[in-house]
Amino acid sequence: MATTSKKVAASLDGQYSDSGQYYRFNVDRGLEDVTLSDWEKSSKISAHTGNYLRENQNQRAIRRCEKVALVGLGGIGKTQVALQFAYWMKKNKPEYSIFWVSALSNDTFEQSYAEIARELDIRTNADEKDLKELVCRHLSSEAAGRWLFVLDNADDIDVLFGSSHKLGGIHAHIPENENGLILLTTRSKEAALSDEAATEELLRALNYIPLAITQGAAYLNQNQLSIQRYLELLQGTEQNMVSLMTREFHDNTRYRGSQNAVASTWLVSFDQIRKSDRLLPTLQLEVEIENAIGTLCGYAFLVKRGEGDMFDMHSLVHVATRIWIQSRGLSCQTTVNAIYHLATIFPSSNFANRELWRKYLPHTLRLLQKSEDYRVQEKYDLYWKVGRCLYMDRRFKEVVRCFEEVSKWESNHLAEEDDSRLTSEHELARAYLADRRIKEAIEILEHVVAVRRKTLAEEDDSRLTSEHELARAYLADRRIKEAIEILEHVVAVRRKTLAEEDDSRLAFEHALAEAYRSQCE
Repeated sequence: MATTSKKVAASLDGQYSDSGQYYRFNVDRGLEDVTLSDWEKSSKISAHTGNYLRENQNQRAIRRCEKVALVGLGGIGKTQVALQFAYWMKKNKPEYSIFWVSALSNDTFEQSYAEIARELDIRTNADEKDLKELVCRHLSSEAAGRWLFVLDNADDIDVLFGSSHKLGGIHAHIPENENGLILLTTRSKEAALSDEAATEELLRALNYIPLAITQGAAYLNQNQLSIQRYLELLQGTEQNMVSLMTREFHDNTRYRGSQNAVASTWLVSFDQIRKSDRLLPTLQLEVEIENAIGTLCGYAFLVKRGEGDMFDMHSLVHVATRIWIQSRGLSCQTTVNAIYHLATIFPSSNFANRELWRKYLPHTLRLLQKSEDYRVQEKYDLYWKVGRCLYMDRRFKEVVRCFEEVSKWESNHLAEEDDSRLTSEHELARAYLADRRIKEAIEILEHVVAVRRKTLAEEDDSRLTSEHELARAYLADRRIKEAIEILEHVVAVRRKTLAEEDDSRLAFEHALAEAYRSQCE
């Protein structure tokens, strides 16, 4: 949707209107009440535009275009656009035959023509050996009727027009007919395309955003970089991505005075959003949240995933958002607010919450990684919750990192005998043991057990649990005699305090039996 195009359009119209190369389509009636943020009205825009294109004067302009080239970088979706157009023609113009021809090579071109000949029952005879010529001659005749001819992947100049080593080219066999339409898909000549895999990967990294692609091409040309090197820079540090996305470049296809850097154009959109749909933390009405999400979707900053309540945000939008926050000096407060919010809503490690915590984990881990310089209690509460869930998912190395952060914080803020600190140390030791860091687990558990034996009664559940964990660590270290000694004590206490069928008592008895068996091996 263009909002300030009249001056530019008038200039182009004066220059090209009689050449058959340029047509201006200006929907100036029926959409007066639609603004840029009205994403909900996309169906109305689509319907009105369709009606507009069906007007007689516009239909005449469209019909005069017998040959159309769809040009763009490899992997940007040219074939998909051509395919969609072919399906549209099949549905809306049934009088047209549709022929799809691959121009990847001479072989694929000949194969496509052979299939067309088979469909049209065109056969060679003794005097006419070239099937391509027969197909071309038929499609160029009135007998062929109306048709759409899609020449896909016409990228190789040698295939199209021949070379010094091989004269001719497939262009000699492309039909000419006033009743026919030719749609050709080809790549941009301005982009370096020597590495197909790297090109496709780069386009995915740029989310196929035209401005980001143009910016990348300008950077490649200016600095004489390979696509692979640009991709490495883009996927490197966040500082690299910020530098690349904020770099201005010359683009004569955009209005003079426009900001060309991807991040800069989005920052303008962020400011516009703040004016129309500013959502304060204190406003939690569902309708306001839905309005805010709708606005972000309208600007394509969020994309809804399927029919659920999940949304995707591209990494480039993440970067632009952080740039916008930093430019306003809001980084610290925004990070702290995010920590407070996640610490409040992050689910417990109850197995019933597993699907939910797995959705939260990527975002939470990223936040914790980026908040090393922030020292607030809620951050370590969040580390604790995350560590417990990671343990359930058996991601033990990550569990260790979480509980190390918690233990380090609590060792500086809580007394040695504080129950919360001892519990965190106990969980860290469990993580070490699961990660096969047995010596470190034993060192911590010996300390925890010693403190709890001084401060807690013999039958206290926390004390017995830590003693049991220490016995497990001893068993892992082949210190079987010490493990049995602890487990015999724990089982004796449990037998005095718990019923015979109690699950906890049975678990300790089972552990003791396993220790006895290890002693016999």
